[in-house]
Amino acid sequence: MKGWRFGFYALDLVIVLCIGSLLLQVLQQSGSGGKAEAGEMHFVLIVPSQDSEEGNVREAAERLADRYKLDIEFHAFSTAAEQKQMLRVLPKTNVDGVLLWPISVSDEDYREELTALRNADIPIVVMERDVAQGLRNSFVGSGTSSDLVVLNQRLKLLQDDAPIVVGNLSGSGSSQIVELLFFKKVPLREVEDELLIDKKLRQMAETPPNGYQAVDYIRMEGKSAQSLNLKYALINLFSEEDAPELFFSLDNTLSATVISAKKSSILTNKQNKQLLCYGAVSQYQESLDSGVLNGLVTSRPDVSAHIGIRYLRDICRGFWVPETMDSGIDFLPSDAA
Repeated sequence: MKGWRFGFYALDLVIVLCIGSLLLQVLQQSGSGGKAEAGEMHFVLIVPSQDSEEGNVREAAERLADRYKLDIEFHAFSTAAEQKQMLRVLPKTNVDGVLLWPISVSDEDYREELTALRNADIPIVVMERDVAQGLRNSFVGSGTSSDLVVLNQRLKLLQDDAPIVVGNLSGSGSSQIVELLFFKKVPLREVEDELLIDKKLRQMAETPPNGYQAVDYIRMEGKSAQSLNLKYALINLFSEEDAPELFFSLDNTLSATVISAKKSSILTNKQNKQLLCYGAVSQYQESLDSGVLNGLVTSRPDVSAHIGIRYLRDICRGFWVPETMDSGIDFLPSDAA
């Protein structure tokens, strides 16, 4: 009997030790933020190579990979076609998740590739430039809600009935697209949502600045959206009798052209034409100091990438993540009178 009793005690001891070991592993994982073993999760990060924030995004990815022992591939391409080519390969490889910063704003440009990834049960987080919700698990982008806060604050400095315009640029080369959305203080919106390609502009049309509604829309594509042609179109816009009192550029490349157009304008009331622009302080400090630029919005794609990679990791671990997340912006007003 003593032998049997000792056997049961020994078995109980083994079970207790196993449970204790398991609990210790769980506690260690919780305390360290769920640190995974090296190579356990393999993520692919695809970004535009022409963006000035490429290096910051790469550094953010490397820091997070080291912290959580992730295997992260970083790929930078200059065209949407190159991004699509890489996306087509991924369902056939051993990849656990994809973080995509799209060059194109058109859902159709990525629909086939992202659908194939979804069918392969590979989670997708999109950053900075969104796609249709059904094509991704989550979207993380700068200013998805904070843009409107900045705009509303600036509108307090304008006349009550001042017209404004918000613009964005997507694509590159012959595929470049510029969209301008015009707002006035009228009772009802006059622009149909399906006209808008860019999702930030569509969101702003649906949730406009205080007291405003979208009343007009212009899309320029190909040659008309490039270089001098775009600059001259903006000069003409500023010269019109009912020209908008404020132009808000959501894209760094468009910002450079808008600032150049304002500088080249022959208007005597240049200071009355307010410019808010996305861009880097190092690039636009002189324009801020001179008052040509009235406020600078700095995006935070490195923060978007950081959140996006964490979301991919959470999805792979079976955790819930939100459909959208604003990664925030920095705003620097002009000190010029």
